[in-house]
Amino acid sequence: MVKNLPERTDQVKTTSIVKPYVLPGRGRRIVLVDFGMKHGILRELTKRDCHVTVVPYNYSAENILRLKPDGIMLTNGPGDPKNVPEVVEMIKTVLGKIPLFGICLGHQLLALACGADTEKMTFGHRGANQPVRDLEKNKTFMTSQNHSYAVTHDSLSGTDLALTQVSLNDSSVEGSDIKHIRPFRCSYHPKAHRSRRYTIFI
Repeated sequence: MVKNLPERTDQVKTTSIVKPYVLPGRGRRIVLVDFGMKHGILRELTKRDCHVTVVPYNYSAENILRLKPDGIMLTNGPGDPKNVPEVVEMIKTVLGKIPLFGICLGHQLLALACGADTEKMTFGHRGANQPVRDLEKNKTFMTSQNHSYAVTHDSLSGTDLALTQVSLNDSSVEGSDIKHIRPFRCSYHPKAHRSRRYTIFI
């Protein structure tokens, strides 16, 4: 019965907020695009006195730029990143103009906007014990993950993306940077790390 059910394509729409709201602060002005975020992300930003404007997944690039943010956070969320092409177009418009940080689904959407590809994994990453190797720091971190899609290795070639982190379980892409622009992005949940080594900094 489950196999015969049609595949859902509206997961982000049903989990994102409908109207923007603001968490006031005196620090950096952050626009957080909600794809189904974990509220721990908000806690880490407000701890740093960031002024956070949370907006729906389909908020336009023009409206985001009108807010004049210091940075844009693309959150985690459910489903296939290719089901929200309007978000990819928004990212293309703001890329290079404002610093970006992509987590999980946000990471995958950033990759699509840069010309890379994503695929559904044979086995998704679940749980709080997923080892990730940082290729730049030559260190391994245990991370919290919950995703079924990943950026494909082969699609990084020919783009401005540089591989920075890989899974030690299956060698899948866990992090990448854009050459010359260098937004922050990762496939796991950095705010879940107990040591706060990967706590969000803008």
